Amino acid sequence: MKRLLSVILALSMIFCFCISASAEATEEYNVTPRYQYATDVRSYLTIINGNTANCESVATGLSGVTKITMVQTLEKHWALGIFFRVDNASWTTTEYSNEATVINKMYNLDSGTYRMVTDFTFYYGNQTETITVYSTEKTVA
Repeated sequence: MKRLLSVILALSMIFCFCISASAEATEEYNVTPRYQYATDVRSYLTIINGNTANCESVATGLSGVTKITMVQTLEKHWALGIFFRVDNASWTTTEYSNEATVINKMYNLDSGTYRMVTDFTFYYGNQTETITVYSTEKTVA
């Protein structure tokens, strides 16, 4: 009798915990980050001429933003999602405006997968806001 009760109890536990559910979204949600002083931040990486990285960063802030600093860093994929900085491929630019665009290039890249990271810092009075943006990954053959 104990064995039968144990089997019934075990089966009921299995069936109780194996309930699956699914739902279909009825609306599509467009999620955008909310920044304090920035209105737009973008980081682009393109590969030109086969082995040249074209690194472009674009920033726009509120009208009260007086300075934007952008630090661009080119990174190369090593393994398992780990990226390392490329030697001599980091640039810092400061613009005394609420809008800034900067383009830098790195020539003669080795084959591999790259991404560009931009750290944007917006200055609004005595307050700052720092945002990190990653480009899409690009491959050099």
